[in-house]
Amino acid sequence: MTNEVLGPNQSASRRFMLKLIFGGIIGLVLVAVVSFGWMVFKYWRDIKAGGGAELETQFYGAKQPLSNPEALARRQAVENPTAATWGKINAPVTIVEFADFKCPFCQASAPVLMRLVQEYPNQVKLMVRHFPLESAHPGTFDYSKLAYCAGQQGKFWPLYQMLYTNQDQYPVTISTDDINNFAKILGIKADLLNQCQVSAVTEATVNNDYAVGFQNGVRSTPTFFVNGFKVAGDIPYETWQQIIAQF
Repeated sequence: MTNEVLGPNQSASRRFMLKLIFGGIIGLVLVAVVSFGWMVFKYWRDIKAGGGAELETQFYGAKQPLSNPEALARRQAVENPTAATWGKINAPVTIVEFADFKCPFCQASAPVLMRLVQEYPNQVKLMVRHFPLESAHPGTFDYSKLAYCAGQQGKFWPLYQMLYTNQDQYPVTISTDDINNFAKILGIKADLLNQCQVSAVTEATVNNDYAVGFQNGVRSTPTFFVNGFKVAGDIPYETWQQIIAQF
């Protein structure tokens, strides 16, 4: 058996082939990275832009949106009279928000929604249901429970605004001291808040909200149902105004 000896031309040819193969691999990796980056950017842009145009198309000029049987069925599924609600019970426009208290897009939407219910007190009713995306925002389930429990003492909306205003300042894990501090700021009973936070009823309530949302197509936050019509993303205030004007 003899050892093969490569000549100068063969050695150079082999080095060239190796460089070509290596360069091709690097190129494929770069293409994959760029493609992934573009997909992430597009997803972020779509959520940030929201479904305003879609929602406006569904509502703008509609004289009887409730005649849509699918929207009516969905409305009956997602609206819950026991959920935290701001506005008149017979308001012609009901906005149901499926929210995550650690979601940056929910944070961006919160002041817009607060402005709507304050400027249209007779036309708009806002209802919030919980959709904590724990895999994306660790600890958010506990904040959903905290909001629910604050609501049991009549302080859901002050906490709603507080959590979004200072979203980046709160710890991932809520301790007893944190709960006591929230109770002090909100002016509610700390012992009741702590008991509610660990209650099986509270956990079941949040889980039920999540299940209802998922069953009705919620996959990201915020997702809204406006008189039964679903749209996800951060909706501009001007689009909300145009929708409300139809009623």
